[in-house]
Amino acid sequence: MNKTAIFLTAVVLTACGGKKEASLQSEAFSTDSLVCELDDSVCEVYMCADYPVAGPSALVNILQEYICEEMGVDTRLRTKGDAVLHEGADIMHEALKSSWNSIEPMEDSDKPTLFGVRNIRKVSDTAGYVSYLSVYEDYQGGAHGSRVEIGTTFRKSDGRRFGWDLLKNTDSDAFRLLLKEGLRQYLLSGGVKEALTDEGLQSLLLYDGSVDYLPLPHNAPYLTEQGIVFAYQQYEIAPYALGIPTFTLNYQKIEPYLSSAVKEMLEEGSEKR
Repeated sequence: MNKTAIFLTAVVLTACGGKKEASLQSEAFSTDSLVCELDDSVCEVYMCADYPVAGPSALVNILQEYICEEMGVDTRLRTKGDAVLHEGADIMHEALKSSWNSIEPMEDSDKPTLFGVRNIRKVSDTAGYVSYLSVYEDYQGGAHGSRVEIGTTFRKSDGRRFGWDLLKNTDSDAFRLLLKEGLRQYLLSGGVKEALTDEGLQSLLLYDGSVDYLPLPHNAPYLTEQGIVFAYQQYEIAPYALGIPTFTLNYQKIEPYLSSAVKEMLEEGSEKR
């Protein structure tokens, strides 16, 4: 083969590779809704996930690993969504069975049926980002079960996972007042009229500090089309009866505190509408 032929072959191979890579990167993001259930006399297990099956390779890989981690499953299984959910269900079933075996039955009473839920759902999907909400529910005996809700945002272009770096200047007095406003609206929407005043709001909380400077939630917020969602977990700031205090701050209100990366993602989404 002469030099000209070698050069042309190299150009063709490079072009084909480039087109293939570009195709993978531009492929639309999509998921399959997968479910796995186990039910016996000891416990009930329900696993559910919006499992990534197509899209930018970096994003798909990171989301698959994220779901594996949330399910407590080896990330080497990540390309097999059904296997991930079944393995997660088996792990949870064994844990609940162990808890059930340790329960001493009450007199004239059977042992309770325990349950565990892992529900990992896509809650927002835009041109710039995708957000997931992981909901964990467990009942292992006692007066009531527990529930945890944790949202996470991923950048579409490269799969970057965001935490509190979604925001800046969160230690400012003005930002903490936004948290007070959001928490108040959550309580009022549930009919808790005591939250109308600062004194009443303070009386509802497990937090001893000033309601004008509330602590940040333990878990980072996440993006949705309506705004940024914040959530305090059970007992984190309020008693069990008040649930998981959750509220959304719209982008107009929280714009001064958005990181530059978030602004870029939001702009990308608005441009492609």
